[in-house]
Amino acid sequence: MNFLRPVLSATGEVYAEGTVLHAGKSQAVVERACSDGRLYALASTKCAILR
Repeated sequence: MNFLRPVLSATGEVYAEGTVLHAGKSQAVVERACSDGRLYALASTKCAILR
């Protein structure tokens, strides 16, 4: 996770929105951004898909 600016109590509500960049049979890559019009943090992860 990369934090780009601080989130303070005066900031108010901040929303996180995730996007699937790739979904295969056994793995997926997901990216998430936290913002309220201004970008506060970015995160990405590689997930195993267990069936």
